[in-house]
Amino acid sequence: MNTKHAILYLDDEEQNLIAFQALLRKDYKVFTTTDAHEAAEILSRENIAVIFSDQKMPDVSGVEFFENIIHEYPTPVRILLTGHADIEAVIDAINKGQVYRYVSKPWESGDLKICIENAVEKYQRDADLLMKKASLLKTQGEMAIAQVFNLLYQWLTLRWTDESAGVDRGDLSACINALQQIASLNKIFSEGYNTPLAQSQNNLNPNELIER
Repeated sequence: MNTKHAILYLDDEEQNLIAFQALLRKDYKVFTTTDAHEAAEILSRENIAVIFSDQKMPDVSGVEFFENIIHEYPTPVRILLTGHADIEAVIDAINKGQVYRYVSKPWESGDLKICIENAVEKYQRDADLLMKKASLLKTQGEMAIAQVFNLLYQWLTLRWTDESAGVDRGDLSACINALQQIASLNKIFSEGYNTPLAQSQNNLNPNELIER
């Protein structure tokens, strides 16, 4: 059985939340709240695919709510429920990439379902693309590591057997480039945190390594 995608709906009008829950609960895992802080808390503990928010609320607008959470939770697809009076702010948010699309209120049930289906499909496509990129980066990292060990092995073998030919500078430069690639991949996987390997080679120079 397929796992239901999770949807979060933020609205200060309780009746809208009840209608939304009744319409979508059979097909999705639905979370509703009237409070922006609670919405952020739900995002922190649940794997939300789509965030649906009213634009006009007493404490925070829908656009402001999305601005507050987009950096920490960039992957959920964001949809605004809005009236015509708010359309300029909504268009601006869409142009900035903060909102996937908007739904005019009062919504029509059929249109809302289609909108949610499209948003979930987009979320799944984006997730699949991220998985493919992660797999590619993993492969590139493994290749870079193999290159590093191969070049270092050749270098140490030549050095410890007292062969006068030495190691080609181009090979050592390639070794350093591979180390730098590993550091770049490490930053991507760890979101900016450098492992000891990355930290140890950030300022490494091929010529300095040759001299050593």
